[in-house]
Amino acid sequence: MFVVVSAYNRAFGRGEPVRSEHLEFVKSCHDDGLFVASGPRRPAVGGLIIARGDDEQELRTLMLKDPFVRDGIASYEFFGFRPSRAVGPELAEQDTVLHE
Repeated sequence: MFVVVSAYNRAFGRGEPVRSEHLEFVKSCHDDGLFVASGPRRPAVGGLIIARGDDEQELRTLMLKDPFVRDGIASYEFFGFRPSRAVGPELAEQDTVLHE
């Protein structure tokens, strides 16, 4: 699983078409079951995504398709983690090593 943190590189308006395109991209990732949660950070300096998967390069390649990345509005940082506890048991990885 990954936490993906975005930072805005430039300001953008709520009415800009790229915002709608970005929201549709995020929705499709949720619909595909890849994103567990997502939303804007507070204050509005970027966003945060919790994504399923174990292949960071595959996730990085997918995120290059985000219209915010395409248009230079946001850049992403990726942090892999293995959840040992979660509200939904299907989110916790059973073979998590507590001390590596």
